[in-house]
Amino acid sequence: RGVRGAVFWIVELFNGLLDDGGAGPLFEVVDSAKTFDQFFQREHGGPTLDGANGLGQAEPVADGSTLFFPAGVHSVQDFGSRWRSHYPRDLTIKGAGRDVTMIVLSSDLSAYDTVRNLTLENCTVHANGRYLFDVRKPSMSVTIRSCRLLGWTTGAGASCLFGTEALALRVIDTEITGVYNRYPRSGKLFDVRTNGLLARFEGCSFEALGMFEGTYGGATLVFANCQTTDIMDRNKSIPDHARLPGTSMNWYKGTDTNELKRDLNDLFPRWEEELRRPR
Repeated sequence: RGVRGAVFWIVELFNGLLDDGGAGPLFEVVDSAKTFDQFFQREHGGPTLDGANGLGQAEPVADGSTLFFPAGVHSVQDFGSRWRSHYPRDLTIKGAGRDVTMIVLSSDLSAYDTVRNLTLENCTVHANGRYLFDVRKPSMSVTIRSCRLLGWTTGAGASCLFGTEALALRVIDTEITGVYNRYPRSGKLFDVRTNGLLARFEGCSFEALGMFEGTYGGATLVFANCQTTDIMDRNKSIPDHARLPGTSMNWYKGTDTNELKRDLNDLFPRWEEELRRPR
């Protein structure tokens, strides 16, 4: 098979075979950034589209396209569910920088078709009380680079960023924070109920969330050279299916997580007013 399609062969194979506690985790695949990066090579090049104004007029979106969002606060509605028969391959959602572009979701990023090599880049994504991804059947490979992820907790027990089945995930230089959520205690990275999870975080920061809960023992998690603050996993331990080279754990020691909450206006002043402004 070579590199092409290899990641889907891996995650689908182990999704099907390892749920009974089989041969995972696969550190030989995920430990090395060079090895893992091979599974995210782009196969398609496409146009750059106006993500803020042109998405509705640009369907179907071609494989390899980039949806660019300029500086400002942008609402994205029903993203992903519009592509029922073919989710664009090698699609990139890109902002002008995580400190100047914020994308506010009106629904989870969902999919009805295999998601191959989706990239989020150079933006803040506000999940707005929802999952970031809620994809319960198709396999996914996702890269997140130079982003900030926030706003996903609702107080429900399954408040997570990644609610998926088989998932290959590469996250680089990204800030993942629960302090702009209503209920920091309930926020976690994953609710992935399969062993078909391969995730590598490189140079990321994590704050006020659960890093390991919601994953199976045959999954593979690597957190390389990351920073952690006020981590919320209830048992305050690192599972056998996770490795943390160059990363030290800093567990939350307080009793009232409300003390952690911050105002999103500190990052994006008057963001709600800007969101309501006609485009």
